[in-house]
Amino acid sequence: MYYKYIIQKDEKTGDLSIKEYSDSEKDTRVEMFKGAWEQDVIEDAVKGGNSMVIDTLRSIDFFPTGLYIEKIADAVVSIYNSNTAKDQTITLEFNDSDFLESKKPDEEAKSKNKEADEPQAELEGLDQLLSTDDAATVKDDTVKPT
Repeated sequence: MYYKYIIQKDEKTGDLSIKEYSDSEKDTRVEMFKGAWEQDVIEDAVKGGNSMVIDTLRSIDFFPTGLYIEKIADAVVSIYNSNTAKDQTITLEFNDSDFLESKKPDEEAKSKNKEADEPQAELEGLDQLLSTDDAATVKDDTVKPT
């Protein structure tokens, strides 16, 4: 899936607008979202850092995945921290398959093997604790019916 975000600060009002386009084929994009935020709201969010920008931008209608929203927030902060008064636009493009292919199969297999070994190591540690002489002196205090 391809995603394109056009992030723009209006020269006159200072307001922010974001357009999201998406489609499974690169040349046939459809506008999925178009939103605007007032300048003072965005400037306050920028002062609070990227997490505040993310919280301000996200809504029920606009909820990009973690990596995408982080890059969008970086772009917003960059635009509002620059000292130019002119109309500013940043375009971000993403392709899901780039992120899926970024994790190599060898790394994935090593990660799974390490995770699989961890419970085994814990069980061996428990076995060792149970096999000590102190564990052999367990007292049976169960109440038996008469």
